[in-house]
Amino acid sequence: MADRSKYTNIFFSLALVGVAVICYILLIVLFLNAITLRLNSLVHVSDPSYITPLVVVGLLAAVLGSATVAFTTRCAEHSLWLKLAPGNVKRPLTVGESRRLAQWSVSPLERIKYLFRGQSAPLRISGILLIATTTAVGPVLLAGISQGDLVDATSTFQAHAVDVWTPWITRSNYRSRQGSANDIPVFAAALASNDNLTLPVAPVCLNGTSSTSNCSITTRSAALFAMCTPRTLPNTDKMASTVCSTGSSTSGPQYRNYCSTIVPSMCVNLTCGAPAVFANFRTGPDLSCALSSEGSTPSQCNTIPGTWATILGVWVGGMDLGIGDTKTINLVDCAIQYGNATLSQTGSSPPTLDRSSFMVSTHLLSEYSSPISGVRTFAWRENAARTPYYFTLRYVGTGFNDIYASPVASGLLGDDASNSAEHVARQIERNFDWATLAAFSKGVNASDVTTTRTTVTRVYVYDRRVLSILLIPVIATVMSAWGRLRVGSDEVVRGYDPVAIAQLGPVEGMPLGGEVQIEKGEVERTLRTLDLWDCLA
Repeated sequence: MADRSKYTNIFFSLALVGVAVICYILLIVLFLNAITLRLNSLVHVSDPSYITPLVVVGLLAAVLGSATVAFTTRCAEHSLWLKLAPGNVKRPLTVGESRRLAQWSVSPLERIKYLFRGQSAPLRISGILLIATTTAVGPVLLAGISQGDLVDATSTFQAHAVDVWTPWITRSNYRSRQGSANDIPVFAAALASNDNLTLPVAPVCLNGTSSTSNCSITTRSAALFAMCTPRTLPNTDKMASTVCSTGSSTSGPQYRNYCSTIVPSMCVNLTCGAPAVFANFRTGPDLSCALSSEGSTPSQCNTIPGTWATILGVWVGGMDLGIGDTKTINLVDCAIQYGNATLSQTGSSPPTLDRSSFMVSTHLLSEYSSPISGVRTFAWRENAARTPYYFTLRYVGTGFNDIYASPVASGLLGDDASNSAEHVARQIERNFDWATLAAFSKGVNASDVTTTRTTVTRVYVYDRRVLSILLIPVIATVMSAWGRLRVGSDEVVRGYDPVAIAQLGPVEGMPLGGEVQIEKGEVERTLRTLDLWDCLA
């Protein structure tokens, strides 16, 4: 019977250890990879199940704490009774230590007291850790659970199906035949960009008639790219004024030339007198074409891949309404190149261009299958005057001012030509970016497009760092069980059943008049109770 009860006690001790180990495993798996547990409600916030991470962690922490306390107190209890039982005990217990161990097993408060009075160092440490196990482990683990967004993205690639310059070609700029047509895409882009109009949206993220916000695209598209350098000079000669610096009204208009640093032979002028030229913009070819003869054909000019045109502008503001700075001459010098750039678009928002991504083309215009090389004729000779950046603005003291007759000029330079050189330089760059973006939106099949569709799911996020709190119950278990793994039968280990204890009768080794191991402190307390301590002293 005794052996049977001993094996039963061993089974219960192992069962408590098994329950604790299972709790450790489940908590670790939950925080490391919750999907392994195959419960959707532990991963996705939107799942309506009652089995949520908060419930599971709370239960596991409670079971782990209970199993840990039960096992450790069981170890202390069996160790205590086995040492009190008659037999050969290597390290017998004192009466005081026996009492403290008994109280340690049943009272959290006594575990705290044992820290200061107990003889066993492992139990002093484990007592405090057991209190932390039941009070801190659960809240710390729960604090490591939060919510976040899980983004799942799938991408598809679609190569261009037509020539990359196709969206830039219209009947007007293709069939100009040296006539009076305009380069409509560039002209429209200048007007729209100067007036801050909204860019057209490419129909790549449309689902029926509504756009999907979880869709985005990136592409490498053909681009005309402007790089403009602003400059300023002091207006010491009073250029653009109706009265020249000489003060003579009969000497006639005077002028000053201002030349490009990109194409030195390309110059514009300002004048003083009546009428006074206060703004002058010209569009011309690149340096290689400018050095060619005037009779050169477009194919003869296009000898450097990536070069498209040059824009030179000079102006003085404030001559009409006094808004601008009449003492400063503003200049912009722009090199226009062709190549490709990275564009992106999200949902139904307008596309954007990454200027740092531009790459100059390594191909001549004549190598493309579209008639884009013919469109470039708008950059020189008689067609140059049909570009948006080819205008001369004059002012007469009687109030005549033709800036408002040119919508591109007035939008670019602002009221009374008061915009600075820096502003105009950046605006011309934005104008060409706008043209590139509009061309992409017009003909998506001319670009290599990568479409990415994302699915955002609200999920639980587990902070793995909080698992370190599990070291507390582990250390508490090890310290409590250290040297106390022996398990006794029910005949020896009576626990705290008062009837069973009374049935044992007198404790062996403590009969009346017998000897007993008593601590010095116990003797002192006993003698003081009998008022004999002072007599002995």
